[in-house]
Amino acid sequence: METPAEFPAITGTAARLARNPFARAFQLLERLFDRAFGAAQNPLRQLGALGFYFFWMVIVSGIYVYVFFDTSIAGAYQSLDALATEQRYTGGLMRSLHRYASDAFAAVVALHLARELAYGRFAGFRWFSWVSSVPLLWRRLRRFFRLRCLPYGLLNHAEGRDSEVVLFLLASA
Repeated sequence: METPAEFPAITGTAARLARNPFARAFQLLERLFDRAFGAAQNPLRQLGALGFYFFWMVIVSGIYVYVFFDTSIAGAYQSLDALATEQRYTGGLMRSLHRYASDAFAAVVALHLARELAYGRFAGFRWFSWVSSVPLLWRRLRRFFRLRCLPYGLLNHAEGRDSEVVLFLLASA
């Protein structure tokens, strides 16, 4: 059966995107953000650059926090408390910047991964990047969630409770 001349057949990338509901959702969001921010400053089109920016924010603030951080289980809470109280402005700012930049980095990486997956950008010359990076992503996400739980385990350990949670988290590294 032939397609009438007034309705040309959609083939290739356009057909693949038309069948993919996730790609259509990203296209709709991109059009909405294009209207709000303009095409050049659309944050959905700049996810890679935003991820790179948050990565360097995490590195710089992490180095600053690490300089004052005691890595022992007994001194971890005290060193973070001293960072927040003795260096009220700079220490608290760098600690907060490190935490929220880490959260933003994880969110941007997940959103970037979902967008590239929805658009089908994992074949051809990109296959090696996906094969080598996806396992690293799962490792990073596991570490991200483990580090979100570790401070609460250290607080409980400092009060004398749930020390087995801290040992489990340290053993699962």
